[in-house]
Amino acid sequence: MTSSEVTKTRLPRKALITAIAIGAVVLSFSFLARIYIVDHEIEENSELIDAQIANISQNVKYQFDVIAAKTKAMEAFIKSDGSTDTDRLRRFSEPLLSTSTALIDLQFAPDGIVRFVTNSELNRVMVGSKLTSLKQLSIPAEQSILREKPAITTYRLSNGRQTLALIHPVFVKQGDDFWGYVVAIIDPEQLLSNAGIDPSERAKEFAIGQVTSGYSGYVYLYGDEDVMRRGTHFEDIDLDGSAWRIWFEPNNDILQAQKQASWSIVGLGFLASLLAGVVVYHLMRWPHRMQLSLEDANAKARVSQSRFEDFTRASSDWIWETDADGRFTYFSENMANLIGRKTSDLVGLTREDLCGEDVQSSKWSAHQKRLEERRPFRNFEYSLLYSSGKKVYVSTSGVLVFDSGHHFLGYRGIGQDI
Repeated sequence: MTSSEVTKTRLPRKALITAIAIGAVVLSFSFLARIYIVDHEIEENSELIDAQIANISQNVKYQFDVIAAKTKAMEAFIKSDGSTDTDRLRRFSEPLLSTSTALIDLQFAPDGIVRFVTNSELNRVMVGSKLTSLKQLSIPAEQSILREKPAITTYRLSNGRQTLALIHPVFVKQGDDFWGYVVAIIDPEQLLSNAGIDPSERAKEFAIGQVTSGYSGYVYLYGDEDVMRRGTHFEDIDLDGSAWRIWFEPNNDILQAQKQASWSIVGLGFLASLLAGVVVYHLMRWPHRMQLSLEDANAKARVSQSRFEDFTRASSDWIWETDADGRFTYFSENMANLIGRKTSDLVGLTREDLCGEDVQSSKWSAHQKRLEERRPFRNFEYSLLYSSGKKVYVSTSGVLVFDSGHHFLGYRGIGQDI
């Protein structure tokens, strides 16, 4: 073989070896760059995570409000005559229970003693118990009477199942006499599932608890307590006047392990770098998977919104909202239908604009003072002016609404034709 032929043979070998060496170096630096990008994205993903937890909190609150609306419906039913007839309570409560997977029981406690439970298989042991004598429910029950508003607390059933208890005090019209309680028992895991959160996937990423003034500052309800203790990302939510907090921390264990192992992987050369590149590629798909999960949660929330609107349309009561200046920003269709006007015509008006009576009276002055003092109101009765000039008498109740920064946004409540 001539020297020329040897050179031609060795040159491709050298070129191949050089190409492989350069490729290994390039892939190694590419892998390091990818690790740096991933590390950088973890820091920059904080805003995305905060947006995700805000969406989760909104969905959880919405699902809770749907259940709270059912207890308000039971309150309106009881107020109609103050009856304690168990057959009537059963006929009205069982359909409410069957339309919600998260609501697992409705209990009725006239004079504070549980006389009837809708789900007898689950809570038969509660019948005959005095609510204020139960360790977990006594303080919230007493507070609900003093504040004349619902209270919510954690409640462990006799079978060890952890639940939420929404304690709704009921006052009949005659002199605001205390009738008793309507208690909704809620399955927190199903509540999260209805809010678009898969508890099995989020078991190590998610926690929910009640904010308290105690030593730890919270009472654990569901999820990973380690996530709660670290408290990296959280969102406060108001559940019917009770302060709760949701903690969220995406599980980055695989990504963190890959970062720590990257230096030894780079030293292995081309094959190790190529393998690492494949691993990083799959890891970088994580934000996409999270985005799909978020879109799925939004889709489920829209379905839940549709169900809630159907529920309000089926009820004779209506829901309303006002801004901080007392101008209506939302009405359910039942209100507009009652007075024969379009919903769009009512938005922007005040309660005084719609009423058919003297707003300078002592009754209206007392009501206005209560609003100026930022206090909730209940069973405020007045007349609405029908489109033809006819008067319709209604009763309305409202609670204060605040944003996450505790800034007053207005009122939200329900009304009914009396």
